[in-house]
Amino acid sequence: MQTNHIVHNGRETMQTKHPLISLLLVSTLITACHHKDNDDKQSSSGNETDNTASATFVDNAVSGLQYLCSSSNQKKVTDDQGMLECNKNDTVTFYVGSIELGMTVITDSTVFITPATLIGQNTDENTAGVLNMGRFLISLDSDQDVSNGISIATDSLIDTSVNVDFNQSVEDFANSIDTVLTELTQNLENGPFPLVKEDDAHDHLRVGLYLRNAGVYEGLVNYGDADRKVTLLVSRRGHVQGTNKTLAGKYAHSGLNEQQNLSSLGSTDFLRVDGSTGATKVLNAHFSDGVLTGSSAQENDQSNIILLEAKRIVAFDSVYDQAVVDRFNGYMPIDIDLGQIGQFRFFNNSEDLQGIPYIAMVNGAPSSSDPEKDISTPHWIYIFGEIVSAKNNQIRLVALSLNGYFVDMTFDLSGQEPSMIANWSHVYEGKKGISTSFQTNNWNTR
Repeated sequence: MQTNHIVHNGRETMQTKHPLISLLLVSTLITACHHKDNDDKQSSSGNETDNTASATFVDNAVSGLQYLCSSSNQKKVTDDQGMLECNKNDTVTFYVGSIELGMTVITDSTVFITPATLIGQNTDENTAGVLNMGRFLISLDSDQDVSNGISIATDSLIDTSVNVDFNQSVEDFANSIDTVLTELTQNLENGPFPLVKEDDAHDHLRVGLYLRNAGVYEGLVNYGDADRKVTLLVSRRGHVQGTNKTLAGKYAHSGLNEQQNLSSLGSTDFLRVDGSTGATKVLNAHFSDGVLTGSSAQENDQSNIILLEAKRIVAFDSVYDQAVVDRFNGYMPIDIDLGQIGQFRFFNNSEDLQGIPYIAMVNGAPSSSDPEKDISTPHWIYIFGEIVSAKNNQIRLVALSLNGYFVDMTFDLSGQEPSMIANWSHVYEGKKGISTSFQTNNWNTR
């Protein structure tokens, strides 16, 4: 059985007229990150085939959800991963039978659509309309097990002749929806289904909203008269860790403190750059549609402004198979052989660092070509990793060290013996390679 996990993007983008960055930068990191097979379409920013655009509807991934593209007169349903496809810039409207959920425009940059997308800007799991829609969709799940996604049965796609107002109060919605749910689920196995509890839906929605912004981001920090590179990993639980190059050329820590997460709207007032240098800068930052913007400016201080802009180059699958992850975790820790450079090591995280599933805090990554540029000592080079996908006995994981090593690896568990291929690069120095050699706690390919 698959266990589905999800994430999200926030509201409108912060605007700045500072001549910052061209986000068309394509580095060795992108080469390592982008796989072009069909299974990987949901791990990239939309589907760029001809004039079509694709996205995934998440509250966990919602399959069987009806939608209508403005360029078509025929309804379709989301697939088993929650994916939908329309022409670029279509207005897409979502339905459960005759009940309209809402509409949005699908563009090249649309990766995930959530109940918050349909309710409106600046809405989250605490907004009544978002919470009501989330409760409604979860309650329709045909097997009543959201851990493997939300699947809406064909028998639920009927004409109820009822208009559902999702924007009413939580209490009024709960009092008015029971009859509708009974009609939609009475013919399902073990039906009819009750309305899911408010707290359960709240927690479930929050995970889904985080997925909108999760992924790997690459961009620049602007110090006024010079730009320096930044690479960030945003986890499925809203945590941010990464690395940036300082004005002095050092490889510094960037991201959030250990116990901080993004809001589910994709915002934070505490994104750090130049960390561990003794001159850490703290930025207000916001994620939206795969773009991160940030500024150190305060309302009463426009001097010495530091700006940040980064673009997502890898997004994560909306669902993954927990059984595959559990098998993979049984091989921890894993040392990936980078040849003469050294080893890249990580562990599954036992809650030592909030929101990041894979870490290494000691002896994590090799030193850079010039160790003087590494802020951390060789014994304390942190690594942070997250799951891109886990399915069909394979897990894909990305990991980033604070001194600039990036690894995009696929671990194959389908055979009698595990195998691995890892694309690695140094985001500042241009070094890169491919490794198939690794060592685990119970396996050695060297």
